[in-house]
Amino acid sequence: MTPEACARFAAQTQELAKKENLPYSLSVTDAEQIEEERFDGKPLKYGTPAAAIAAMERRVAEMRANKAQLLSTIEDCDDSMRETLMQDLEVLNQQIAATQERLDAYRQQQKCEN
Repeated sequence: MTPEACARFAAQTQELAKKENLPYSLSVTDAEQIEEERFDGKPLKYGTPAAAIAAMERRVAEMRANKAQLLSTIEDCDDSMRETLMQDLEVLNQQIAATQERLDAYRQQQKCEN
């Protein structure tokens, strides 16, 4: 799928969630990440560095929001869950770092093209 197809797919899941009163729908970021995972982590082709930068900025922001929720959950959780949640936090931190690296690379690419 292209980034545009991911956006359409996410919009469709959001419409369905609203229509069926479902508690969750996919964001554009979710759809893009699923698509990349389907192809062993190969990045989507955004067309321009500016489009890639916008996508990575959106992704980092969403991941940081997820991290804030996870930290809150860890703070309030039962001791039996803390180890599992800390492992989830470690994975999330790695994903944030990898996404930040991609964002930095796209920014550098954009500078080189200007």
